[in-house]
Amino acid sequence: MHGDLPIIRHRTRSARSALLASVAMLAMLNACGDDGGSTSATQPTKPPTTVPPTTAVSSPAEEPPTTAPAAGLPSEPRVLYEWYPAGETTKSIIVSDETLAAPPARVVPETDGAAVHSNWSHDGSTFAWEVLRNDDTASVWTANADGSEPTELAVCEAAPCVEMSYPSFSHDDSQLLVTQYDRAADGNWGQSHLVLVDLATGEQTVIASTPDGTTSFYSATMSPDGTQVAAALETYTDNTQNVRTNADIVLVDTDPATDDTPAVLTDPALFAGFPRWHPTDDRILFASWDLDAYQGDEASQLYTITADGSDLTQITDVDYTTTQRRPGEANWTPDGQRIIASIGVVESGTVVDVKIAYIDPLTGKITETTASGAMPSLQP
Repeated sequence: MHGDLPIIRHRTRSARSALLASVAMLAMLNACGDDGGSTSATQPTKPPTTVPPTTAVSSPAEEPPTTAPAAGLPSEPRVLYEWYPAGETTKSIIVSDETLAAPPARVVPETDGAAVHSNWSHDGSTFAWEVLRNDDTASVWTANADGSEPTELAVCEAAPCVEMSYPSFSHDDSQLLVTQYDRAADGNWGQSHLVLVDLATGEQTVIASTPDGTTSFYSATMSPDGTQVAAALETYTDNTQNVRTNADIVLVDTDPATDDTPAVLTDPALFAGFPRWHPTDDRILFASWDLDAYQGDEASQLYTITADGSDLTQITDVDYTTTQRRPGEANWTPDGQRIIASIGVVESGTVVDVKIAYIDPLTGKITETTASGAMPSLQP
């Protein structure tokens, strides 16, 4: 799951991967200077087995500023991504301009944990992110586009919930889709749940759940009409979640009254992850062996597929053995004409840096920037 210090990892829990201590990573961080940082993926480890919590997860001990915008913001539209501020070993949410040439700026307050998994609202006026704390609890926050008025919006209301993660806005920006992770009675992982959070009231509605900790949802995204959710669904040998056996893109209905059995869209051989629905079309973008879960030399590529499971299209054709590159963590740009993605830099079978790039969905051409960062999102 989490771990001590980051190598280039950013997933939160076991299958969301551990943050591993690494002398090589610390050296790279020192070399990064003010470029914003970078990310990647490794095989997961689990936190120590603990007694499940018996109370609701609390908010951070220190309240962050409530009104001040971030200083030195670049021009809009901005690219939002997660990375390490210069000289630091804990991730935060960073912004740069559309070209990623402007100096990066931290856009969220310092908290008692890593700030990860950010996403813009569809009108570009707000964004959401997750604060992953050192005790393996997590909550979801929102802020204005300039970072002002940060608000802890989605927290665990009671045990067995320990993490609220992976926020994603509904198309009309009235709801946040988040993923809840529970702790099982044996101290390992329990159920995961797809939860809709009303932005006006904070009310939480569970729309789908896994049976137990042998499967977990990740990186969910909602269809433009709000009727369906695409999510990554990972399967493990047991509820320690140390070993993945399967990873699929699945669909569930957003109506909590309907059957929440996931409909599998992808071939298990793809080990698919990080789905993102097109802004207007019936196309779901995803990655095979995605950087958010795998940090080795797997043959990751970007694909699209329609919601009925047809028209599987491979977007990229990258041979990491000759290019030392692995694409992943891809988002559509707001106009749906381009893809913005993380490109893992592979050395000796391990991702050692991650660059942000734009990709042409018709030709697969990758235009890499000099900025390091994970899970990029372009402001509408």
